Amino acid sequence: MLHGRFHLAFATTDLKRIKAFYGGLLGCEEGRSADTWVDYDFFGHQLTIQQVPMVTKTAGTYNPQSQVPSNHWGIVLELADWRKMRDKCKKLGVRFFIEPHGGDERRSRRATQLLYRRPGRPRY
Repeated sequence: MLHGRFHLAFATTDLKRIKAFYGGLLGCEEGRSADTWVDYDFFGHQLTIQQVPMVTKTAGTYNPQSQVPSNHWGIVLELADWRKMRDKCKKLGVRFFIEPHGGDERRSRRATQLLYRRPGRPRY
C-alpha cells in the first residue's frame, strides 16, 4: 500500500476571505503562496486555493435522508477537538449549513457533524 497525503485544489472569488477562514478560523498553516493562490496544510494534507474571476454555480446533490450534500469533504477530529472547533465557530458567529449535532459520548463518533460552507463557495 502506498502512503501519502491528499491534495485538493479548488477555486474562489475571494482569496482574502479564504485566508481568514483556513488560516484564521481553522488555524491551518499557510505554505507557498502568490497574489492569486495559496497552499495550506490542512491537518497534514495539502489544499491549494486559486483566485478566479468567477465560479460557476452547479446543481447540488443531496442525501435525501439527511440533507447532507453528497459533494463534501473535511477532517475527522477526536471528540474533544470537535467540541473545541464547534465552540470556536459558534463564538465567532459562523453560519452553519447544518447545525452542529452530536458530541455526546453516548453517541457514535461518526454521528458528530459540523457542516458549514467555506467562504466563496456557491450556494445551491
